[in-house]
Amino acid sequence: MALACHNHHDVHNQLPALTHQGATFNAHNGNVRDRTGFRVMLCPFMEQTAVFEDIRARGNNDMPRETQSNPGGGSGPVPWAVKIPSMVCPSDPIGHANNSTIGSSNYYANRGDLYVQWDYPSSDAQRADGPGRGPWTRTGENFSFISDGLSNTVLLTEVTIGVPNSDSVRQGFVLRTAHSQFSRGTNMNPIACFNLNQGGRLNVDPIHLAGINYIGGGSPPEEPNSLPGLRWNDARSLFSQALMILPPNSPRCAGTERGAPSGGGSNDYRMYAFNAAGSFHTGGANVAFGDGSVRFASETVDWGGRGLSPADNWTPRRYGESTAYRGPSIYGVWGALGSAWAGDSGSL
Repeated sequence: MALACHNHHDVHNQLPALTHQGATFNAHNGNVRDRTGFRVMLCPFMEQTAVFEDIRARGNNDMPRETQSNPGGGSGPVPWAVKIPSMVCPSDPIGHANNSTIGSSNYYANRGDLYVQWDYPSSDAQRADGPGRGPWTRTGENFSFISDGLSNTVLLTEVTIGVPNSDSVRQGFVLRTAHSQFSRGTNMNPIACFNLNQGGRLNVDPIHLAGINYIGGGSPPEEPNSLPGLRWNDARSLFSQALMILPPNSPRCAGTERGAPSGGGSNDYRMYAFNAAGSFHTGGANVAFGDGSVRFASETVDWGGRGLSPADNWTPRRYGESTAYRGPSIYGVWGALGSAWAGDSGSL
């Protein structure tokens, strides 16, 4: 997938856009629907051109639904139900064996070391307003955007596929808890999420675990596929974006919940997911750097977070909002590897 990113850059002089919405469609992408993620744009460079063309041909009238149903009454499976083997890690016990009606992927875009909304508009022109700090942007950038250096910046990272109602750190996802720093609003402290790990299990009541018996309805029902690693085509945070804040194999959390007060803006947890890198490899996870190299990141990597105060609230940036978080990462080596233009660097 890292090689596909480079091939995309060779052809289009930019990385794929992180998501596609309205006027941000690029000419070479066609009229694809919003929420269409970066993996779709990599398909032509991964011997999946037919899948890409099928999605593009559907244009702006077909929403990438979460089920295998065909919007508009067409026949045959929808392209986003296709399961692409090269997007799934063989070490994940769910992986190729999952019975979801949607394709899955273990490989996520590095969104950086700032908690941002899934489609927060980070671009070179918006750096002064505090954009997302990773290499991926909503519109797609040239490699020159990664001023910290391609060999010092993570491009992609492994993320394990979720299991409904699981309290396993590697397979579960926490919607919220009663913790004052991890609330029904949008505030969430990374320390609070990190501390939910109790010997590899999530120390929360089952009602806070994402799964088919808890998540709300929808038409069509969305429950079976609202977990990390599913919906390979979907650009939203839960399905395609990882933060370089908590170290590999940390808990995955959301500071918002559908129907909960959020202080403005959307409160959909799928848009504000706090995904950490993770895998079933012993002791860490693989990451792909901007130069195309793949290295193993240990669970014990310096992430600096233990020096942060649990009293600090962290609020995800929404469209149009700014933040004062600039300069070197406060998350140690791990955060430095996640930031693309912060003037810092790190090595594993």
